[in-house]
Amino acid sequence: MKKHKAGFTLIEILVATSLVSIFTASSFLVILSCCKIYKKVTISIQKMESGLMALNRISSDISSSPGIDISSTSSILKLPSGISYDCSGNKIRRIDSGYASYLTTEIIQQMAFSYPDNKSVITTICMGNNLTLTSEAKAQK
Repeated sequence: MKKHKAGFTLIEILVATSLVSIFTASSFLVILSCCKIYKKVTISIQKMESGLMALNRISSDISSSPGIDISSTSSILKLPSGISYDCSGNKIRRIDSGYASYLTTEIIQQMAFSYPDNKSVITTICMGNNLTLTSEAKAQK
């Protein structure tokens, strides 16, 4: 009489090990792709927040200004209070009383101003990666 030993055969162990390996590798790839997507989304959100803060500052200065300096162009906004905005070194620069400060740490591709009338300014900031922000503000006058 033969005794039947309880346990798994070598084939069963190899199949189980292979299935666990495939599942682990697939899980790792899913987690890795999620981390890459999370990083891209986080960078886009940071760029958007930086651009929105700059737009809010520009709009606030325009709203509190009595008007718009007639020497303003599509790339430079000048206000009668002595405040001006431009794009310098791919960053938004604000000049007030001769002191310059940068409103963005993110590199922007382009900033443009348009003037539909004497007291309105439309500001457009292109942050790259199909991210463009636009704001309209009116001077007090």
